[in-house]
Amino acid sequence: MQDESSERTVVLMVHGGQMSAEILKRSIQFFLEKEKRFQDRIFTNTSGHSKAEGKQSLRALMDQGAELSNIKISEDNIADFERVARKYDIDYSLKKDKSQDPPVYLVFFKARDADVMTAAFEEYARNDLKERDDRPRESIRDRLQQKKDIVQKRDRAKSRTKEVKKYKEEVL
Repeated sequence: MQDESSERTVVLMVHGGQMSAEILKRSIQFFLEKEKRFQDRIFTNTSGHSKAEGKQSLRALMDQGAELSNIKISEDNIADFERVARKYDIDYSLKKDKSQDPPVYLVFFKARDADVMTAAFEEYARNDLKERDDRPRESIRDRLQQKKDIVQKRDRAKSRTKEVKKYKEEVL
């Protein structure tokens, strides 16, 4: 009885003109690699249900039985948050709060991940502030003067073309 329960049957379909040992070998290796990746991504918890990692639905996060916490982030910071969450292996769920304008996103995560989440956002804040400080700042007056110069050059070029046209008309 135990031997029957430990055995597993797998159906492997290969489309091809002629089946050789090499083709069979490659197809089995391909299947085993896919199966290993699948097992690495999804593992079973004590109740026997599969448990997802990273971004997931709110229902899947609640089914894991952990207490949830949430934070609000703006739409501009979603990509940055997802990058940080992947780096720190945080299980989370994103929900859009449409009641506010502009809409904000609620990020639900396990309460036990709060310390990891705090560390992740501190790193994000340090990097963001560092990027802002590294950028050279140009004064508004300098930018305004540059725009004025561009407009004056354009106006001079227009007036020159008008003068050239008048001169050509007088000569003809």
